[in-house]
Parts: sequence; structure tokens; C-alpha cells
Amino acid sequence: MVKLVTRIFASIFLLFSLYCYSNILYKDNAYKQMNSGRYEQKLFDRIFTGMVYYAPAERIAVDLYNKQLDTNSLNYRLVSFYADQLLQANNRSSQAYYFKGVVQEASGNLPGAINSMEKAVEYDIYNTVYLRGLTLLKIKYGDIQSAETIIRKIEAFNPQETILIELKEALVNAKQTLP
Repeated sequence: MVKLVTRIFASIFLLFSLYCYSNILYKDNAYKQMNSGRYEQKLFDRIFTGMVYYAPAERIAVDLYNKQLDTNSLNYRLVSFYADQLLQANNRSSQAYYFKGVVQEASGNLPGAINSMEKAVEYDIYNTVYLRGLTLLKIKYGDIQSAETIIRKIEAFNPQETILIELKEALVNAKQTLP
């Protein structure tokens, strides 16, 4: 009887493993096709529907976001969708929180954008893209002291970081406009 139960359990586990593996291959194939330049809705749906696998979903979300940035045509509803899908797969997704911050800033919700960027930095503390975004949001919000702290943090781990020039200029400009 024990052998029968063990065999049944092993069979169920094998079928589940095959299902998961084939689903990953299916989504990865869609990612490869999209990455080669085929941006079709059916490929997008393959990646972002059903059980979301974080790695291919993140790669596609970042690629599509960057393509939108390059063409100055950000679709904030779509970026928000990417963020939600990434958070569904991994609730500690720094990329998802970065996307949320971008969307919240665009909608005028600076406190929400700062909160999302802080979460992105919390989960990926050395990512200079996230640190840059957070610093610029802090400056925009008028929190000069926090912005200076972040700039010092960046200088501490990479004094040659190219974004430091931009951030320091933004900080000087913000200080000049203070009453």
C-alpha cells in the first residue's frame, strides 16, 4: 500500500514538473521571439498570462520599457501592467517598484513615487538607475538633505559614477531656487 501511494505521489509530482517545465519553455520561446524584434500581442500574452515566471517577464518588461523610452512614447498604463505582473511573480521586484515610481511621478503623485523608488532601492541598493530616480524625486519634492545623502552614498561606492555630475547639478539648481 505504501509503495502504491509513493508511486502515485511520484507520478503526480512528475506530471506537475513536466507542466511547469513546458510552461517555462513556452514563455521563454515567446521571449526569444520578442527579443528578436517580433512584438506581437500573442507573444506578449504568452509571457504575462497564467503562471508568470519572473526572469523572462522582467527581461521583456525592461526591454519594452527601454524601447518606449528610446522613442519617447511611454505608455504608463502598460508600464503599470508590467509592474503589477512582476510583483505578482516576485513581491520584492526592484524593477516593478521602479516602474511604479515612474508611473506615480507621471501622474503627479510624488510621495507615492518616492515610496516606490525607496522600495526599489531597498531591494537593489547599488542600482544607480534607481538611486538616480530617487535622488531626482527627492530634489523635486524639496527634500534636499535626503538627496545629498543619496549622492554621498553613490560617491562612497563608486566615485567615478557618471550620474554624479547630473545629480550634483540638479542639487545645485534646486538649492539656488530655494528661498
